Amino acid sequence: MPDYGATMEVLRLAPHLLGFYDGRIPGVRLYSEKPNWLDDGAFALGICTYAVVDGADALVYDPHISVPHARIIRRTLEDMGVKRMRLVLSHWHDDHVAGTEVFADCEIIANKDTAELLAAHKDALESGDPPIKPLILPNALFSGTL
Repeated sequence: MPDYGATMEVLRLAPHLLGFYDGRIPGVRLYSEKPNWLDDGAFALGICTYAVVDGADALVYDPHISVPHARIIRRTLEDMGVKRMRLVLSHWHDDHVAGTEVFADCEIIANKDTAELLAAHKDALESGDPPIKPLILPNALFSGTL
């Protein structure tokens, strides 16, 4: 099995938009030969996380499927000169929150309903296969639209 993130592609989609894509590689698994959410869900389907970059600021949309993936995202942005990052969580599913640990020192934004679901499912996410531990909860909430 390859190292986490070894197959991830950094895509420059537009002047201020990056995509971080991994997965959908026939016959390749990252975590285990046994059934699990990472290999049989997100990685099998393919997943792309996005970052909107404006000078020293970046808005990251979901922290990807693992801590190593999230580290690559953060390092890529820092190498571009980004100093301030904000993370937006689209929803509470494991494949969209697995790398929150890497952004623990950032503003983590989520809808109030998403934050409540993350809190309610925190133990299950942290003890899942593979575990997301620690799961960092959002620290900036909104209702409706931003």
